[in-house]
Amino acid sequence: MAKSPSKLSDPAWLFAAYRGRPASLRELAQELGCSHQTVANALKRAGITPRQQGRRLRHPGDTRLADTSFLHCAYVERGQTVREIANDLDCDPATVWRALVRHGIDTRRSGPRPGGGRHG
Repeated sequence: MAKSPSKLSDPAWLFAAYRGRPASLRELAQELGCSHQTVANALKRAGITPRQQGRRLRHPGDTRLADTSFLHCAYVERGQTVREIANDLDCDPATVWRALVRHGIDTRRSGPRPGGGRHG
């Protein structure tokens, strides 16, 4: 596979591919026919900060974790647990918990709910 230097030097394409999709460095490297380090260097030149390892979104089209009203409705109004929301979004419960904290939504402690079930 031949390198695609035009894409590597195009900050808009790099941003859309790395942050918009989001693709991993290795996925972009495979697509472009180069090493992941070459992609990392191109991102750095474009001023795009790399994500921490393992921080790729599972479902980039699902923006509900960034939506305060969705989280408030699910967690506070409907009384869903963190685990239930995580199952609905197909992500880790810790991801949901961090989103609740980031949005300033008071979290319940884990344990039995009044009337059965568990908090969380």
